[in-house]
Amino acid sequence: MTGGGSGAWINNGGTFNPSTSTVIFTNAAATISGTTNFYNITINSGAGLTLGAGSITRIAGTMTNNGIWNANPNDNVTVEYNGGDQTVLNPNGSTQGYHHLILSGTGTKTMPGTALIIHGDFSMAGTTTATALAAMDIGGDFNTRIRYNFYHRDIESFDWRKFYE
Repeated sequence: MTGGGSGAWINNGGTFNPSTSTVIFTNAAATISGTTNFYNITINSGAGLTLGAGSITRIAGTMTNNGIWNANPNDNVTVEYNGGDQTVLNPNGSTQGYHHLILSGTGTKTMPGTALIIHGDFSMAGTTTATALAAMDIGGDFNTRIRYNFYHRDIESFDWRKFYE
């Protein structure tokens, strides 16, 4: 499905069944509001996607950003990667990063190779694992339900004991 019109993706309580589809955003100023489950999302070159205040966007497949992705980190927006093996992107909007970021499902989540800012909470659930490839700045809480499923490449700057005392 390609969304190139001048409107917005608004989920007013309906059910969108993503199956294994790809939703492609081509508009320079597309927005998403509400809670929506996607499989694959693509932002085309020259396009922009902004997540609306309070929205929850779940991605079960691949997030591809060839344009501008504004995860609106100051507006209580939640992004959840809830599939198998996935690559977590670093949103590149005017204020970079996420507000709340959730990694769930199964498999390995590959974190960005550049510094990642999470202005709110960072949570992990399910059987997923993740490895931080660069600095992570978490402004809120770090919640994980599975012990030792998060790895940081600079072991001296990350102390698990703080989370399990």
